[in-house]
Amino acid sequence: MATATQIATRSLKRLGIVQAGETAAAIDVVDATAALNRMLAGFIADGYQGDFSPLDDPRFEQALIDILAVKIAPEYNVTPSDIIARDAARGEAQLNAAYLGVPKSVFDAALVNVRHNSAWIGITAVNPWYKSWTANTDVELRETRAKDGNLYECTTAGLTGSTGPSGTGDAITDGTVTWIWRRAVG
Repeated sequence: MATATQIATRSLKRLGIVQAGETAAAIDVVDATAALNRMLAGFIADGYQGDFSPLDDPRFEQALIDILAVKIAPEYNVTPSDIIARDAARGEAQLNAAYLGVPKSVFDAALVNVRHNSAWIGITAVNPWYKSWTANTDVELRETRAKDGNLYECTTAGLTGSTGPSGTGDAITDGTVTWIWRRAVG
């Protein structure tokens, strides 16, 4: 588990501002650490949820180093390499997957039934706008599926199981997928 100072120093090294075997200037470490703290505060402001502490989780150490390197590069008049930029984008995607909450959807009741050409068009589980749930299917984050008159939204991507989601909870397990119940659609 790296400290903020260690991550800041490694970001400076990743950009080539500090060479291997050299010690970073104290002012550079202070500035990079302050940038790291602003970056972490920005993640929280962007909606990161739960016990947000990537500094305590070694899975995100390299991600933080790379993201910080990209953020501080302009201050040192350095252009990050394509590899650093790619690694920073991957790291940010990993952090988003771990900490960014899926917002709760709000459906307008007026959209449930729409009058069109003197016929009522109702949104139901068989409505082509909603895909039906199927077993052993890959599901991506935020995809929706209709099952047994309910609409579910994927909050953890994965492979569906054999029975599917049921109930009205916000952490419904189905194979390796986690669903949140959104509304009745029948």
